[in-house]
Amino acid sequence: MSRYLIIGGICGLAWAAALRGWMAQLTTGVPDSPSQVTWLTLVLILLPGVAVGAVLGLSAALRATGRAGSRWLILTPVLFASALVDPKIFIDLISSGMGGGSLLVIAIALSVGYVLTRTHWSVTRALVAMLGAFGLLITFGMGEMAAPLGTPRGMWVALYGLALVLLLGMASVLPYRPLRTSLRAHWWIALGALTGFAWAAGLRGFMAQVMTRDGSSVTWSGTFLWILAPGLVAGGLLGWAAYLCRHGGPRRARWLALSPFVFAAPLVPPLVTLDVEGFLVNGIGGGTIGVPAAALAGGDALAGRRTWLRALASLLPLASIPLWAATASTIGGPELGLDTSRGLWVALYYWSLLAVFALACAIPLRITPEGRVGEAASSSRVISARSSTP
Repeated sequence: MSRYLIIGGICGLAWAAALRGWMAQLTTGVPDSPSQVTWLTLVLILLPGVAVGAVLGLSAALRATGRAGSRWLILTPVLFASALVDPKIFIDLISSGMGGGSLLVIAIALSVGYVLTRTHWSVTRALVAMLGAFGLLITFGMGEMAAPLGTPRGMWVALYGLALVLLLGMASVLPYRPLRTSLRAHWWIALGALTGFAWAAGLRGFMAQVMTRDGSSVTWSGTFLWILAPGLVAGGLLGWAAYLCRHGGPRRARWLALSPFVFAAPLVPPLVTLDVEGFLVNGIGGGTIGVPAAALAGGDALAGRRTWLRALASLLPLASIPLWAATASTIGGPELGLDTSRGLWVALYYWSLLAVFALACAIPLRITPEGRVGEAASSSRVISARSSTP
């Protein structure tokens, strides 16, 4: 149970930090309304994200062991309404309708969760589906605030928000009773691809925050081809690994742990043209190798087989914590120092993204020929037997 809570909390933190990054991008096209990060950002956005993730992790634990949770867990996304505790946000919502983004996110998440857990279509399900689809359309259209949707920046911001909100809606299914015993492989691959795309879009949002001082340009090739597309592919492969982890797969399937190195695709053109210095400019080449390497090492530290190798592998991802703390101000200026609200948010943003990546890389390392379905069924029978024992 504790592992589910911790993993859920980390994922919730990464999601909320990425959502704040999306909110920052929405204001880039509105000069009179700059995005300001305060200490309330940590309290009203990141902290609820941790809470929502932990509660959804609890729901996942209950589902995995065949136990039914409280019906109130279905309302978990409502915790994001805590942002309205801020008097300024609440007044803006009442007076001008601004600041209601948290309500939109909640409505979409609850709608998607409800629709995906119904077995038959009804008037209620159709109306809720229309509400959720309308909310997702609004979220996508909000990308126009950053730039026209026909531009790389506008399309990235639009897809960024859409992927994050849709992902929360998918996670909102967890408090419901499962409709079927298992999903087919293509559903796992699709869910992994969505998660990978959302992660890559969030990573691009983090990069934009780091490059604020020098300016961050979004291009069709640089952002979509070298960041978002690899995230989509790597996520799909890791989703397939999650399916094999549950249902069993060959030992060679553990090589799917190398999927993150799809992000090293930007190195191919410079290496083909022997432009060695080109891919090291501004640390871009090092990042495309360093981030997947740290994630893979973290995955091995979590799910490796030999204790001494796990301890050794943990050094690389753990080194990112003091390394970023020591170099953040140098990279992005004094405002990225950990003693500032923006600096702490960006640091948590970076660390939680790496942690989620490491958790994903641990999935292929858990693949066994027999899978985990039998283990889950056995756990359910044990719990049922214990509950019936006087």
